[in-house]
This record gives sequence, structure tokens and C-alpha cells, in this order.
Amino acid sequence: MITPKLKDELLKKVLDTGKMRNVSLSPIDVAKELSVDVCFIVPIIKQFEDRALLKIVHVGPRNTEIIITLNANAFDLHRLGGFCAEELYLKAKIETLLLELEQLQPSLPKTLQESCNKVINTLNTFIQLSSVFLSEPKGF
Repeated sequence: MITPKLKDELLKKVLDTGKMRNVSLSPIDVAKELSVDVCFIVPIIKQFEDRALLKIVHVGPRNTEIIITLNANAFDLHRLGGFCAEELYLKAKIETLLLELEQLQPSLPKTLQESCNKVINTLNTFIQLSSVFLSEPKGF
């Protein structure tokens, strides 16, 4: 499973090369080092590119090698706590929204209280599920 922790570990691995340009990665080797299936590595690297953390310069045949150039955004994200920090921030914002809805619910007309309760239940479920993924010991 792709988790924030896995993405943070892969990002750290890329940053630890100490290079900005022509960083060569073997998805097979990286997967072994991170103890995950190789099928997760390329999609995460592509997501990193979508988020402007890096640019994919070259992909070898059958994804045997990926050459990337890092952007400063990768260093900033890592310095600010990475994907796990983003997840925790999102969870905190949702918890704040949940508290506000719980305080607002009693003052709502009866017709809206049921809808508000459904939203509260959905947010509680999200918070519980995100806690499971964030607290996994291995993160995968």
C-alpha cells in the first residue's frame, strides 16, 4: 500500500543522493531497500513529478532505471515534515471542522440536524481511518 510514510522514505532516499541532476534510481533496488513491492515505486515517482518535486528525465526499458532532476520543492516538502506532516495537517483541519459542526448542530433546525449528523459521522470515520494509516509501525 502507498502510504505517506512510504512516500517520505522514498523522497528521503532520493534527497540523500546529494545530487540535484541526473539522479539515477533503480526501482527494483529501491523497492528492496524500502521492503515494498516494486510496483509502488514508479507511481510514487510519477506523483512526485505531478507535484513538481522532480522531473523525470528518462525511464529505462521496463522501468529498470529512472533518471530524475530534483526541484527545490522536494527539499522544502522534506524540511517541512513531508507527506506525513501534510496528512497530520489535513487531519487537524478536519478535526477542527468536526468540532465546529458538533457545536453548531444543536442550534440547527431539526431538518438540518440529521444531515449535519451524517457529515459528523463521515468525518469521524475519516479521522479513525487516517489514524490507522498514520500509526502503522511499518507504514506499508
